[in-house]
Amino acid sequence: EVSGVNNTLPIAPTQLLNAPNPFNPRTEIKFGLPVDTSVTLQIFNVQGKLIRELINNQQFTSGDHTSVWDGRDSSGSSMPSGTYHYRLITGVGTLSGKMSLVK
Repeated sequence: EVSGVNNTLPIAPTQLLNAPNPFNPRTEIKFGLPVDTSVTLQIFNVQGKLIRELINNQQFTSGDHTSVWDGRDSSGSSMPSGTYHYRLITGVGTLSGKMSLVK
C-alpha cells in the first residue's frame, strides 16, 4: 500500500466536443483518452442512421486527439443541413454529442 499518492486517473474518455459548431463545410471532433485504447467514432443523422464511421476500432494512445468530419456520408455524398450526432466508443467508455451542419 502506498499512502500520499494520488493515483486516481479518469477511467473514461474526456473532452468530447466539436468545433466549429455549427459548421460548414467541416468540423473537428476532439477527444481525450486516459489510457491507450481502441477507438470508434461514428456520425448519425437525427433518425439514428449511421451515415459515416470516421474511426473504426483503431488503437490510439492516451492523450488528446482530433478527427475531422467533412459533412459527407460514407459514399462521399454531401449531407444536407441539419443536426447530427456523433458517438465515441472506446475500451474505457462511450461519449456522444451533437452538431449542426448549416449550408
